[in-house]
Amino acid sequence: MKFKESKQFTCGYLPLKTANARFVDPNQKLTNQIYSKLSEEGFRRSGNYIYSPSCRSCAACVPVRLRIKDFNMRRRHRRTLKLNQDITILQVEPHFDSSYFDLYKEYQLRRHDSELTSISPSEYMNFLASEWCQTIFIEFRLKKKLVAVSVFDRLNNSLSAVYTFYKIDLLQRSLGQLAILTQIDIAAKNGLSYLYLGYWIEKSAKMNYKNDYSPMEYFHNGVWADKHLQ
Repeated sequence: MKFKESKQFTCGYLPLKTANARFVDPNQKLTNQIYSKLSEEGFRRSGNYIYSPSCRSCAACVPVRLRIKDFNMRRRHRRTLKLNQDITILQVEPHFDSSYFDLYKEYQLRRHDSELTSISPSEYMNFLASEWCQTIFIEFRLKKKLVAVSVFDRLNNSLSAVYTFYKIDLLQRSLGQLAILTQIDIAAKNGLSYLYLGYWIEKSAKMNYKNDYSPMEYFHNGVWADKHLQ
C-alpha cells in the first residue's frame, strides 16, 4: 500500500495549530475491504480519500470506536429516544436530494458559521459518498419534514460514522445523539462489533460529545485499548 503526505494546513480543532495528514495514494485502486482493514489501523474516509493524522508536533487526534455488544445505555440516551418517538427513521442509498443539500448548507452556516455554504452539489456528494465503499444515508423526519440526515459506511465487521447534520432549531431533541444511537442500533441488529466515531481530541470542546458513549476504545501505537493513554 502506497501512502502520501499532505501539505501543512490549519487545524480545525485546536487553535493556532497546524496539521498534516497521511493518505492512501489516490492512484491506487481502493475497495471496501482495504478501507475496512485500514479503519482497524486508525484511518478514516473523506470522500474518495482514506487518511489519518500525521502531524509532526502533535498527537492529539486519537482514533476511537465504540464496542457495540457492551454499549452502556445511559439515562440521557433513553430520554433522547423517548423524546423522539414521533420521528420516522429510514435508511436510503446514497443519492443527491435537494432537501438534504439545503439542510446541510443551513447546518454549516448556523452551527459552524462555515464557508461550506458555497459548496456545489457535486462537492457535497463527493464529500459524503464514494465510488468504492458501502455508504448508507439515514433520514429523520418529523411529521414528514426532514430534520436530520446521518451518513455512515458499512465495513466488514463495523460501521463508521461519516457525518450528521440537522435542524439547529431543534437542539432540544438532541438529534446528533439520536443519529449515533440509531447507528448503534443498526450495528447491534446486524451483529457488528464496532461503531467507529472518528478522532477524539481531549482538549477540543467539539469532541466532548464522544465521551457520552461507552465502552470506548482508543487507538495508541498500533493497539486498541480501553483507556486513553497520555
